[in-house]
Amino acid sequence: MPQTAESRTRGIKRVLWQILFLNVVVSAAKAAWGLISGSTAMFADGIHSLTDASSNVVALVAMSAASKPIDESHPYGHQKYESFASAIIGVMLLLAAWRVGSESVNRLVAYAKDGTLYVLQYASSPFALGGPGQIVRVAVDGTRSILETGAALQQPAGLAIGKDGALYVSNKTVTPGGGEVLRILP
Repeated sequence: MPQTAESRTRGIKRVLWQILFLNVVVSAAKAAWGLISGSTAMFADGIHSLTDASSNVVALVAMSAASKPIDESHPYGHQKYESFASAIIGVMLLLAAWRVGSESVNRLVAYAKDGTLYVLQYASSPFALGGPGQIVRVAVDGTRSILETGAALQQPAGLAIGKDGALYVSNKTVTPGGGEVLRILP
């Protein structure tokens, strides 16, 4: 038996409401755990799930508009609202990606008061296949040097400059129970 447009719309809306509820629950759990644990990746995934939830809202609004019957001003129907909603959801995903990407970069670089840039490298070999992490100092004139850390950086994930001018690096970030914060004098 062929599916009517009305039953199709009802089915889509039912699924969108169910997924909206689940996305809100998953988003809250991921974001909370990301904040509690300090995991940027988990927090970012929570934001991603929230973006999914908000795209469900956009899709629900679009489905309501698209399911309206043909009228004088829309002799071919209102189905274009679905396409318009797809474009909005695409823009939302781009904005979420920008937010996550920029936050990740902000955790890997730090500027000193004198304008020196410090960049945290996860690994010293290409494609993060191995080797210890490093801190690269980029002076105002553009010269680069590897900072001697006095400790092996293993899976470093965050870099900050303290009020005392020291560098603080989160180290061993993927080692359960083994994470640490190192204080390094530049």
